[in-house]
Amino acid sequence: PSHDRDPNFKGNNNIPNLQLTTAKLGIRKTMLLKRVFVQLNGGYGNLKAKGASSTDGVFVGDIVIGAKLAGIELSGSYEGFSQNGWNSWFGLKAGFHFGL
Repeated sequence: PSHDRDPNFKGNNNIPNLQLTTAKLGIRKTMLLKRVFVQLNGGYGNLKAKGASSTDGVFVGDIVIGAKLAGIELSGSYEGFSQNGWNSWFGLKAGFHFGL
């Protein structure tokens, strides 16, 4: 693990610049005429603090709730990773939806 992280990371505003690269697998359940969905994802991530020479392997996961409306997909997610406890955030996403 990197030793140059702020030991007070949790619970303060001095948040270090982190880079999280993930590989996740998930399942999606569609409802209401295939317009509304719930998605669960989990996997592995490499976490690196800015300026650090090493990375930490962490578990990553998220739950997503969203809707598809006329080719546009809107969703809200609760995402996070495990390192010294659970570090998480809420996110909003919008994008185009198309099928092959």
